[in-house]
Amino acid sequence: MLISKLSFQVFINTNFPTRGDNTLDFVYTQHKGAYKATPLPHIGASDHLSIMLMPAYRQRVKVIKPVLKEVRVWPQEATSALQDCFGTTDWEMFKEAATYNNLIDVEEYTDTVTSYITKCIDDVTHIKSITTRANRKPWLTGDVHRLLKARDKAFKAGDESALRTARANLSRGIRKAKQDYTNKITSHFKDSKNATEPMAGHSGHYRLQTCTTELCAEELKDVFTDIFNTSLRQATVPSGFKAATIIPVPKKSSPSCFNDYRPVALTPIIMKCFERLVLSHIKSTLPPAWTRTSSHTEQNDPQTMQFALPSTQRSPIWTRKTHIQRTQAVRVGNNISSSITLSTGAPQGCVLSPLLFTLLTHDCTPTHSSNHLVKFADDTTLVGLITKGDETHYRKEVQLLSRWCKDNNLLLNVSKTKEIVVSFQRGHTQHHPLTIDSAAVERVSSTKFLGVHISDDLSWTTNTASLAKKAQQRLYFLRKLKRASAPPMGGGALARFSLLQDHILQRNH
Repeated sequence: MLISKLSFQVFINTNFPTRGDNTLDFVYTQHKGAYKATPLPHIGASDHLSIMLMPAYRQRVKVIKPVLKEVRVWPQEATSALQDCFGTTDWEMFKEAATYNNLIDVEEYTDTVTSYITKCIDDVTHIKSITTRANRKPWLTGDVHRLLKARDKAFKAGDESALRTARANLSRGIRKAKQDYTNKITSHFKDSKNATEPMAGHSGHYRLQTCTTELCAEELKDVFTDIFNTSLRQATVPSGFKAATIIPVPKKSSPSCFNDYRPVALTPIIMKCFERLVLSHIKSTLPPAWTRTSSHTEQNDPQTMQFALPSTQRSPIWTRKTHIQRTQAVRVGNNISSSITLSTGAPQGCVLSPLLFTLLTHDCTPTHSSNHLVKFADDTTLVGLITKGDETHYRKEVQLLSRWCKDNNLLLNVSKTKEIVVSFQRGHTQHHPLTIDSAAVERVSSTKFLGVHISDDLSWTTNTASLAKKAQQRLYFLRKLKRASAPPMGGGALARFSLLQDHILQRNH
């Protein structure tokens, strides 16, 4: 009777009979599986078994086995060695080797150049095998390990004087190791050059290629400019530049299905540079009136796309080639799936993808003056003004939007579509449910629109609470920086500014 009145949940830990075939003795705890119950013999003249509870918790270092992995180490002198190597390389040799009958094979040209760059990176770096454990601290160095062994040795020997000295030396060593690690991190981000250069430690291969491109831009600009011009003239995109690695990024803290992940495409840094050039060129050919604001809120000429792209000459063909016959694989941790070839869609994370999708959806416009379409990337919001209870134009606009998506091979996700009704009429008005393709749209009292929480009563309570929660989460990182004795200027000030500026500005407005 007492257990049924408790306000918190409890769990039974005994799953065996304690008297004959019956379980008469129960042990309750607040944590499921926290203890393991073991039956023991009777005590004295009692006819009940004794119960011993042992914690079921095991240390993480004992549960997770150590992992031996190989990493590529970037020495301090690697940057200058690569700059000297690329600065003295005859890049015309690769171009001549890929030329047949006065025609450059851009696929072979690109492959040999990138293979040569990869070989140079392998020559100035080296592979190191490391063992990672679940409880390993980033500041734990070899000196700290030796001090730990010295303390354990003094403890086993029973020498109190030596033990006091070893403990004091260990405390000083740990403080010094933590301070050295803090200085290493803060100095790495002290200026823009250090921010792009990999630390003298462990770096991924993609990270090494990115840093090499940035640090050796002066030495590599000529050869990559020639590759891009050749690719644009021939309207051919090398397959290596189109290859992508998909990294599933969770949209929420506890994902439960595939739709809770955002498939971000990791593409070569050189391809991103090429796409930025084409992006600026396409934007320069668009009519001046076709700005970001007008494309989202005004009705545009359906011939805008046909008017703009032909003037870019071979850019449309090159842009189309970037999205066909492209290979991609999914990487989760250290596991990589097999590659597949796709010719549909635009990878999320590419430079050109947002603009291309905006150009694709530019002719999706409202047909009635009482309706308003707000488009941002792949999110579309339909705002309808209902007067005198007449919802005809609003519901017809929804049907037209659904039909437009089908005609343009786009999938309208009804499960993610929400409807909010803002009404200040004194009398209660019954609004019939909105349906799309025979599926009912969920009606909510508040929704998130471009980062702002909008309630059906147009109050700021929900939005202010969300901003305060985000600010508290950001302050946690600032507290961690303070505990790590981060300097007041530089990294700490930059983090404090970047983490809180947006939220403070939003709340002040």
